[in-house]
Amino acid sequence: MIPPIFNILSDNQTLTNLIGNSPVRAFPFGEAPPNVEYPYITWHVFSGLPENTLDRAPLLDVLSTQVDVWAKTLSSCLDVASLVRDALEPHAHMTGIGSQERDTDTRNYRVRLDFDFFTER
Repeated sequence: MIPPIFNILSDNQTLTNLIGNSPVRAFPFGEAPPNVEYPYITWHVFSGLPENTLDRAPLLDVLSTQVDVWAKTLSSCLDVASLVRDALEPHAHMTGIGSQERDTDTRNYRVRLDFDFFTER
């Protein structure tokens, strides 16, 4: 029911060179600590559906997941987002590149990436 996003991201050395490895700055939505160092990543599952069949209980769940990259500079945000995409695509279907925006108060950048994970039950 929960895609292995943290494990996938924390196993990618190129990515952890940018988001840290002690700790890895990748958090479930709402769990980033106050004053976390940038860049960092958050994610959450926004929809989940079983792959129903007629002859047995579902074997898979499809978990639609939003992954957000947060950074102080545009180039850092885009670099991390590219590495996140490359790390997750072997494990999930990328379904979209969402909003790319700059927060009006903090002036920090955010890029949203959407993925569908097919997880075995």
